Amino acid sequence: MKNNYTYSEIPELSGAFLDEGNVRVGPSPKSDGSRAMEIALGTMNLAARLGIRKADRLLFKTSILSAITNKKMMYLKGWSEFDSCIKGFNSLGLMADRVLQELNRIKTLPLVKQQELKLEFIRSRRVKEILIYTDAELENV
Repeated sequence: MKNNYTYSEIPELSGAFLDEGNVRVGPSPKSDGSRAMEIALGTMNLAARLGIRKADRLLFKTSILSAITNKKMMYLKGWSEFDSCIKGFNSLGLMADRVLQELNRIKTLPLVKQQELKLEFIRSRRVKEILIYTDAELENV
């Protein structure tokens, strides 16, 4: 069975409130793509840490759409780990974006505060509701 994903505007859920309209084809003057790449790589890293197998090929060419728009266009394929559901990969990307934001925020803090946060994190680790480290074990950390 071959699954396809298509999008169509639903009048009751109109995107008319968007300044740029529903679809924008062309370069964005506000972004150089580095943030999107950072999130994509962060998503792949998060997937690896969670034990999710690497996707074979997430993009594939769309010759007809590229010819119509006179722009290189590609489709995003579903990831087999999420039963080919693009929403699963999208959700993982949203989580990775949030993790990256938090890591970047932490990097701006003074070193003492960073160490406090690390110790707080280590203190909170549990296995089956039992603390992994006791206060005595963490006293000299």
